[in-house]
Amino acid sequence: IINCKNLDLADEETVKRVTKAEVGYAGLIGLPGDLEIFVDDSLEGLSNFECGANETNIHLVNVNWERDLELPTRFYDLKTAKEGDLHPETQEIYEVYKASEVGNIFPLNTKYSEDFNYKYTNENGEEKYVYMGSYGIGTTRLMGVVVEVFGSKNEIKWPKNIAPYQLHLIGLNLEDSEVQNNAEDVYEHLKKAGIEVLFDDRIETRAGEKFADAELIGCPLRAVVSKKSAGLIELKEVGKDESRLINLDQLIEEAKTFFISAK
Repeated sequence: IINCKNLDLADEETVKRVTKAEVGYAGLIGLPGDLEIFVDDSLEGLSNFECGANETNIHLVNVNWERDLELPTRFYDLKTAKEGDLHPETQEIYEVYKASEVGNIFPLNTKYSEDFNYKYTNENGEEKYVYMGSYGIGTTRLMGVVVEVFGSKNEIKWPKNIAPYQLHLIGLNLEDSEVQNNAEDVYEHLKKAGIEVLFDDRIETRAGEKFADAELIGCPLRAVVSKKSAGLIELKEVGKDESRLINLDQLIEEAKTFFISAK
């Protein structure tokens, strides 16, 4: 566009020299007449927009093309990098990926410590302004990203260290008092062993519905007590096809071992 090899942001000294203002207040109105201006296509068609006044601490509002500014004969694709563009220094090809922002970092330097006169004394007894930073993480958005990464259309697979429960205990055939008592006994022993367990003790709910709910809840381990298991417990790790019949002591031991690496 302007026949240059690299195009970089102007440094602070250049901005002050050209605009006669501090950084952050540059605008299109009032620039030197011999300055060649190239306007990004994101400004095309805008009305009543805001821009710097080339004067420190002042911005202009309700600016319009043709009334306040001469309408450029052409707008240019300058601001937004697109897939296939080249890195100005390394010449690497720019690639585009979908992403979600789950955290951010803002370097604040001494801006706010100067405003609040917040200082520390260094090893030489000199008072210096504190350098500050802002560090944030979006916990709810992070959980959504985890589901997208580890889940599928019909199933969530929580990583073991952030799962809502460690083990999902499903009771089937609970209308049978013997099976119900056995399931409740397993539940109590798991709790006493320190295992975080979610117990599905709904009697009227069908097995298929219970398993579907378990897939959506996504606990790392799933244990089933039923008439079919004949006093044993069917254990399955979420995401794997195979399951095994084990006794209560084995269940507790395997659950504890499984979660050791998550601590």
